[in-house]
Amino acid sequence: MLLLCCTRRRTMLFGVLAALLAQTAALHPRPSKDHPASLARWLLHESDYGVLSTTCADPLGWNAGCAYVGGHITDVVSVADGNGTEHSTGVPRFLIPLMDHTGRNLKKDNRISITFSEMALGTCPKSGPGSTAEDPLCARVTMGGTLRRVENKSDPEYATSLAFLMATHPSMKAWMQKGDHGFAPYLMTIHSICFLYEYGGSYNMSISEYLAAPAWPPAEVVEAA
Repeated sequence: MLLLCCTRRRTMLFGVLAALLAQTAALHPRPSKDHPASLARWLLHESDYGVLSTTCADPLGWNAGCAYVGGHITDVVSVADGNGTEHSTGVPRFLIPLMDHTGRNLKKDNRISITFSEMALGTCPKSGPGSTAEDPLCARVTMGGTLRRVENKSDPEYATSLAFLMATHPSMKAWMQKGDHGFAPYLMTIHSICFLYEYGGSYNMSISEYLAAPAWPPAEVVEAA
């Protein structure tokens, strides 16, 4: 009985520790809402993944999740915007296979939109306002633009993109060994940014403002705990 009790206590302790770790997934402090461009940069950099929307090219074949040609389908894609945790460019990069419906759609139409939600970081309030992903106080940013598949190894962006992606997602090194999957890095050109982080409507941020902002600003710009 004593052994069973201790085992249960250890199990409960491990569960509590796992929950606490999940709630502190962000590597850098959250910037203040008074600096929305930095907050948007932070949200992208801290995100492990985003939800990517592409245009359906063939709903009757490999793209069976599409209702019709020209409709939209989403996918979860891992993202990197810098060479590891302490470097940020603000420009999303991805590693996408041609075997995937997303890669095949992009061959036909490279226009995309992608959303990153703060809820995935575990930094939103645990109760009350902002405690659910759709609440504006739990920030989300949607970027629209195009993706360029970088296959030419002499293109400087090829090595740079792979370095960024593998520093952020080490398991991707094994993906590149899967020659039949058609993996290659993709680089996003951002054309629009729609950022929602407080009540009163979304903020259509300029690209220049976004790229000029630091992803982790000085202490006086960090949101108070």
